[in-house]
Amino acid sequence: MSKNKRRGSDFERQVVEAFKSYGLECARVFGSGAYKKNLGEAFAGDVKLEGKIIECKPSKTKHKQIMSYFEQDNADIVAIKLDRHEPVFIMKKELLAELFLAKRENKNDVEPKRYSAWQSD
Repeated sequence: MSKNKRRGSDFERQVVEAFKSYGLECARVFGSGAYKKNLGEAFAGDVKLEGKIIECKPSKTKHKQIMSYFEQDNADIVAIKLDRHEPVFIMKKELLAELFLAKRENKNDVEPKRYSAWQSD
């Protein structure tokens, strides 16, 4: 196994253990998405968190700019947007776990509607 593959697998395990420690249902996906084309959507992504797909992307340097945005004003969520794409919201694991736990406890569990106010530029 290559160094990068091992680092990616280690990070996936860390993600799973972090969310399991909150009592959330979380597991690695067999083959980290490599078998999605042949075996279907059940094999998409690297990790499944309460049925949602997580792509794990460890990096020594690529994400430094994003991390600096969190440090700016001690932000809870960072919103990023590329031209012609919808915004992406990035949050720390504690907040994400809190949101999943709150959703689980919500008796009137209603799936949110997709909001399409952001159009591609």
